[in-house]
This record gives sequence, C-alpha cells and structure tokens, in this order.
Amino acid sequence: MMSTLLLFAALSWVPLPAQTAGGSVETSQLEVRVEPGQIWRQNVQFESAVRHPDGSLSRWVFDYKLRLRCMSMTDGAFDVEGRFVDWLLRLESDHCRYEWFQGKFHLTGEKAPELGSVAGEACRDLLYAWSAGLRGAKLRFTLHPDGRITGMTGIDNLHEKVGIALSQLGDETPAALIQFFGVGGLSRADCALQFALSCPRPIGEVKPGKEWTHQCEVKGLTSKLCQVSRRFQFSGTSQDRSSEIAQIALLPDFRHKSPEGKWVSVDPVNGPQLPNRLEILLDSGLIHRMELNLQRQLPGGGSAGFILHSKNAQ
Repeated sequence: MMSTLLLFAALSWVPLPAQTAGGSVETSQLEVRVEPGQIWRQNVQFESAVRHPDGSLSRWVFDYKLRLRCMSMTDGAFDVEGRFVDWLLRLESDHCRYEWFQGKFHLTGEKAPELGSVAGEACRDLLYAWSAGLRGAKLRFTLHPDGRITGMTGIDNLHEKVGIALSQLGDETPAALIQFFGVGGLSRADCALQFALSCPRPIGEVKPGKEWTHQCEVKGLTSKLCQVSRRFQFSGTSQDRSSEIAQIALLPDFRHKSPEGKWVSVDPVNGPQLPNRLEILLDSGLIHRMELNLQRQLPGGGSAGFILHSKNAQ
C-alpha cells in the first residue's frame, strides 16, 4: 500500500578535490539572489510507483510547470508567488490508464471502467477536481537566501476541491485511483512540491569539497512521521550555454521509527540505484536541475519509491 510507503536511495560518496589543476582554490557563492519582479519557471516531474510481489506495477505520475515571481524582499528573504500553468496527471495500474492532460480526461485499458458508466464518471470527476484545484491554486511562500522555503500557503484550494470529490465517490470507484489520487496522493504531492523548490545550502564563499547536511521530519510520505536527511557536497562549477552552474553531489537518506522509538534507515532496493544530483545557477542561486530518487524493498516482496526531478525552464 502506498500509505505505508518507505523510501531510500544510496549513492557512492567520493571526496572531491578543493583545488584547481593550477593549485589555486576556486570559491563560489551558492545563496539565492533574486530581485522583486523577477520571473522564472520550474518544471517538476514526480513519479511514485509500487512494484507488487506478483510483478505488476502501479505508477502515479504528476508533472507540472510552475510560474514563479519574486514579489518583494523583506529582512533579506524573498516573498514569492507561484501558479501552476500546465500539468499532467496519470495513473497506470491493473491494465488501466487514467489520465488528465491539456484539459481532457482519458481512460483506457482492458480492465478500465467504461466512459459514461458510474465508475468511469467517478474517475473523471476525481481527476477533474485535481485539475480545477491546481488551476485555482495561488502559492505564496518565503524563499530564504540559504535556499530554505517557509510559510507555504495557497495549496489549500487543491485540497478542498479534491476533498469534496472524494466525499461524493461511491463504492464502484477503483481502489487504486483513490489510493493514488486520494488523501495520500495530496500529502505526497505536498512533500514533492517542497522538495522540488527547496535545496538548503551554506551562505558565503564555498570551496570544492565543501559538505553540508539538511535534515527534516515530514508527514505524508508514509502513514508515520519520517525523517529525510540530504547530504550535499559541492564539486565545482561547469558551463551550460551562457549559464555558470554549481555542481553538487546529493546523498539522501530516509528513516522511520522502530518500535523502540529509534530512527532506522530503511532497506534499499536490490540492484543499481538511480542517480541523485543538484545543480544551482550561480547568477541567481535558483535550482537549475535537481534529481532525487528514493526507493526501498517492501516486506513480503516488491518495491516502492518515488522519482522527483526539478528543472529551471528559463
């Protein structure tokens, strides 16, 4: 069940040199530097999936584009407004595919309910509620120079519309749809939004090899309180077209509480792990690209996890 989803990602950690080939130390500033009136766009791709013991796959996709604008600056922090301007909602499960894209609902698959049936209309109504909630959402938050985000508001419009739709669904609604696009889906979407926009980093000059860690407790990824720790290491800079980019290795760790009340790392999936990384635009401190992949083995077989990609769309 996705409500008990536990996640983990592993990545080899290699110490990085702090000097250039010529022997001089290169330093960079990673803090956020935007101006009132500045507009930028962020593409976010979020995928949550469960591989069941029988080999079947349930895959939930939530992709969207955000238009963000710095409204003002107060006490060194930035007041930011955001709107969802485009989105894709999709669930592939049990030979069914439910999708909302570009204002249209699509329902296909061998076991999918027929459009026009009670179950088919219930599926459409639930995804329509998500779309309407995203369209009406007006995000406001404070973006700090160290990359933290606080005071996020405006997502309540999505929660309200989805909550109304859920209260009107009947027993004929596919359980997988409620599992992924119900209350649990809203909580996972909230967590993904925070991680997609917030990447803490040190203030001031940093050298290649500099490491730092950010740890937080989050609700919604599982039925329990979870602890997510992200370890960062600055490796230097690179050029992407006309932009100078800070390259940062990223090692996430996911923990949950044992029956004894201790934080315990969960078991990773067998086999190779997907990469994790962070790139920051040096001229503004905004996220250029971020890839965060968390996966784990499920008790009794199978695996679960999520993939989160965030990319500047300017």
